[in-house]
Amino acid sequence: MNQISPSTSLNGLPDARHRAAPFAWPSDLIWIIKWFNIIARGSRKDRWKYVWTRNHDDLLFDMAADPQELNDLSGDPTHSEVKAELRGRLLGRYDVEAVTARAAVSKRTRTFLHNTLSTNDGHRWDYQPVFDAATAYVRGTNDPGTA
Repeated sequence: MNQISPSTSLNGLPDARHRAAPFAWPSDLIWIIKWFNIIARGSRKDRWKYVWTRNHDDLLFDMAADPQELNDLSGDPTHSEVKAELRGRLLGRYDVEAVTARAAVSKRTRTFLHNTLSTNDGHRWDYQPVFDAATAYVRGTNDPGTA
């Protein structure tokens, strides 16, 4: 793994505010990032970076030759072996279709519950007891005579 700055953030990567030099990514890395409503998964090994996003074209970059990621090599047949290896490392970890199907069921269930509970007679997710909760708990100082 390349050298990492001694000042690191909670996720183990250098905090940008304390970098003395450009950040050196680990040479072997798998990551997932959510950007707005798009979830991208990526794999980095040595000089290569592969990005997979559902319903979008794959991306492959040679980080040594193209550190700004301007030249997508995913369609270049001379790099198909590298692309297949990184794709396998990334997507071979779990069944993408099964995870997507479970997420769709969960979303339909949550949408149904939200729509149902938002149109009922006032009962909500954040349950409020029938009694006056303001009088049932200690308020103010620890003086028993205090309301």
